Amino acid sequence: MKKILAFLVMALLAMPLAASAWTPDGDVTVIVAYKAGSGTDTGARLLASQAEKYVGKTLIINNLPGGDGKIGWTELVNSKPDGRTIGFINLPTFTTLAVQPGSTFAVSDVVPVCNQLSETGVVVVRANSPWKSLKELVDACKAKGNLRCSTNGVEASNHTAAQLLATSAGFDYKAIPYGGTADQLLALRQGEVHFSCAKVADVAALCSGDKPELRILGVFNTARLPEYPDVPTLGELGYYKEWYGSARALVLPKGTPQEIVDFYVEAFRKTMQDPACIEAHQKAGMSLDFKDNKQLAELIAAQEIFCREGSSCFFRTAGRNIAALLPALSPERMEKAFSRLQSMAESSIDCILSMGISETANDARQIPALYEHAHQACASAYYDGHGKLYRFSASPARHTA
Repeated sequence: MKKILAFLVMALLAMPLAASAWTPDGDVTVIVAYKAGSGTDTGARLLASQAEKYVGKTLIINNLPGGDGKIGWTELVNSKPDGRTIGFINLPTFTTLAVQPGSTFAVSDVVPVCNQLSETGVVVVRANSPWKSLKELVDACKAKGNLRCSTNGVEASNHTAAQLLATSAGFDYKAIPYGGTADQLLALRQGEVHFSCAKVADVAALCSGDKPELRILGVFNTARLPEYPDVPTLGELGYYKEWYGSARALVLPKGTPQEIVDFYVEAFRKTMQDPACIEAHQKAGMSLDFKDNKQLAELIAAQEIFCREGSSCFFRTAGRNIAALLPALSPERMEKAFSRLQSMAESSIDCILSMGISETANDARQIPALYEHAHQACASAYYDGHGKLYRFSASPARHTA
């Protein structure tokens, strides 16, 4: 018997040790491309705190705001793909920026992990606003034509929402871009603007309690939201009839080994199935919408196609309209614009010139103000979820970029 046991021990020692499953060997940095207190940051901190027991390490939020998300996402894609850095992206803003000429990152620079939230868009005003309904706000916009709307950045998700409302309701407004949703809503709360479009989770806390700061006038959905049964959809009033909102998802840097990806997919799957996590999100006014890495990859791919098609049309339309502006540009306007033009991506201008006004390209390059008009014109073209062009405005005064 002793010989048999000795033989078994020797056999086990001789066998190669099975490779253990990957786990992080230290704290994990979670990059959030928006400032602390923003909607993305709030959701990220909530999820990270719930996920630590499944990840097995501390998840440290690193806020890198600026450039509508460009700074944080550039840092994310350039991080070492060792599983120690993970990050949140916002759709469609991430894909919108990724397909722009001269972008510092591409969609292919990230590896999908999972989706956390799918947030419905809403129209909001201050709680003491004179407009008690969405129709009253729209009527005021039509009457005045220059009411100010704060956005989370040029071409960002909330700017697109404002365009959908304005175009479908038939009014003009002035879009004022801020560095993110937190600053956008702060501007509204301080009375710098008249209204705003955001996501329901971003404004939930500001619309509740004994002294709410904001009031929701309408939702971008095909049906009323259960948590706000008295708030109509835009479609009920004859405006935009489809759902619009954004998704918030987790990704890893390109080149991350599959075993690391698999680890995080399962860790966050377990986290978002945990009753405590579900309850915490519900209390925060957030509805979890878990999609695994394959489902998220499909969502990102669809968003990329949509944004590329939209970007191409932006440039073609901008070029045609900019050509008509050339005779109207004054020397004073050109001089004022010159300092702003140095930072613009040359590839964007090349694209605009070649697509829209190639016949005037040589003369156009001698007019610096053309570049500013090109940038603002492109920022004023927006699409709905089906890729239809709603409106193009070449007037810098109408939409502040």
